[in-house]
Amino acid sequence: MSDDETAQITSNERLIDPATGQPTDETSVTVAGDGTYTVDPTTGAVTFTPEKDFVGTAKGVTVQATATVTNEAGKTSTITSDASYTPTVVAAVPTAQPATSKDIQGATQTGTPTFAGTTVQVNGQDKQSPSKTTVTHY
Repeated sequence: MSDDETAQITSNERLIDPATGQPTDETSVTVAGDGTYTVDPTTGAVTFTPEKDFVGTAKGVTVQATATVTNEAGKTSTITSDASYTPTVVAAVPTAQPATSKDIQGATQTGTPTFAGTTVQVNGQDKQSPSKTTVTHY
């Protein structure tokens, strides 16, 4: 290839299917026990949607980028590279304030424990878990 200023570059990103080890034209793959990985084929951005109860470092996924460079004379060159993406899901445990009650024998008692979200640090930023919830038990 030359350093021709009219060269055009096209690229796309694909996930490597963990089940086959081969690139797939699907934009999403699911890894059992982890969750679903989705790639934007234009930008290469990978979105991880963990399974409901997943916490910890996921197995991850490999993204393959292929770029084709075409010069003014129509000659092409293709370049392929792989990179991994490994997300970590931090547990967000709500805080709780217990409730107590005290009354005479035979009287109905009520207590209202309160639960509040928590803050965890993710990539240097504070992230809030779900907001305040109140549960009443009779």
